[in-house]
Amino acid sequence: MHEQPEVHFPDQSVNDDGEITDLDLWVDEFERYFDQRVVREIRTAIEVGLETAPYILISCAIDFLVTFWAGADSTRTRYRDFVNAYFTEYDGEHLYTELRCRMVHSHTVGDRAVICWDEPDLHKRAVSDGRAILNLEQFFADFLEAVQRYFAELRTSGRLLRNHIARFDETGVLSPLDPDELRRLAEERQ
Repeated sequence: MHEQPEVHFPDQSVNDDGEITDLDLWVDEFERYFDQRVVREIRTAIEVGLETAPYILISCAIDFLVTFWAGADSTRTRYRDFVNAYFTEYDGEHLYTELRCRMVHSHTVGDRAVICWDEPDLHKRAVSDGRAILNLEQFFADFLEAVQRYFAELRTSGRLLRNHIARFDETGVLSPLDPDELRRLAEERQ
């Protein structure tokens, strides 16, 4: 297993009392965290040639962002609305039912979707039986563009910032843990 990059969020944007002191820096830090902890794993899965895992990871990453966008747990409606707001030329309901739910829960796609790799000319085309085609590399690029649109709006929308902060206060984010610290805590519990 290779070394994880040191990414801590929040870092300098919060004072000792846990209060946010710099909203722009807060968003910068979260964006850096998201890139280094979430996008990096998706990119690695693609680079090593995994075929279905990147679709699952992208679906989960969208779910993750939905929770910060809404300031609450992800639901079908929130997922659909997030996709419709930030992904161009995608149907949020279709992406939710045909890709997200089926891939995450059943490791397959729905009846109205086809996934492929290294076939950019097929991306977002429909086949004669009505199924929509997603090509991995273009889907990942579209995901990255949607993420950038979300972060751009997060920087200017008080409502989105409030939702984002509320979600962070409720759940936090996954950060690397020191194994020695975990051992110490486990020993204290005994």
